[in-house]
Amino acid sequence: MFTQSSWLVNFDDGLKDFYNYVFPILKRWKVPATVYCSTAPLLNASLLNMNRIHLLLGALGQKEFRRRFERLLDHYKGSYKLEIPSATAFDKLYPRDEKDTRKFKKLLNFQLPHTVLSPILKSLFKQVYGSEKEIVERFYMTLDEIKEIKNEGIDIGIHTHNHHILSYLDIHQQKYEITTAVDYLREQINLEKIHVAYPYGVPGTWNNNTKRLMKGLGYQAGLTLGRRIVKPNDLYGRWEIPRYDVNDIFDGENNLNAKEIEVLFSGD
Repeated sequence: MFTQSSWLVNFDDGLKDFYNYVFPILKRWKVPATVYCSTAPLLNASLLNMNRIHLLLGALGQKEFRRRFERLLDHYKGSYKLEIPSATAFDKLYPRDEKDTRKFKKLLNFQLPHTVLSPILKSLFKQVYGSEKEIVERFYMTLDEIKEIKNEGIDIGIHTHNHHILSYLDIHQQKYEITTAVDYLREQINLEKIHVAYPYGVPGTWNNNTKRLMKGLGYQAGLTLGRRIVKPNDLYGRWEIPRYDVNDIFDGENNLNAKEIEVLFSGD
């Protein structure tokens, strides 16, 4: 029996590439979509840490970037503790990388506190690129571009302010990360329906405080990277709605992995 399924296409971070390359295609074919925006680039002309990492890797290569990063990290020795993510937060992370590369990526993205990670990345970025402001303007959508895509029917969601892992923050810090982005976009683009995609989104990167905040603030939903189809119970609960990453449906050789998506065309 054929069962109709619905697809919701969404994009995180509010990158300029979406505006330049994806938006024209979606507009041409009238495909509905949501873009989840972080506001530090808009409010502070500041790159998000994960994008600093990507740009530094592109400029330096992995070996040199790691050498420089670890040299700066030595200055912080004894002044911090590594975060200990839940085991599920590490499930399926970086499956295409070698063991040592996976270890380093997990250190950068999930284990170092942002109070240590951010200043190191900012220092390295300044050495390599100079000021972030010009890069920010080329890397992320401007407020006018966000307004334009919204006016053309693209839904705008919240991806927090600085893209920090919410579960590592206390409830007051979480509220700041979420409401700073909400308040700014409400004011600037008349955003009414508020739904949040949790940064990184893997299990363990949000917690009960996150869900209590979302409910207390009256927001519509919280999205994760649960990597499964959405069930009615997910929509009822609203604060842990799963998504697939586009990379989940391709194998190591970039061939479509039909087994990962066949459930979208059958079942309930």
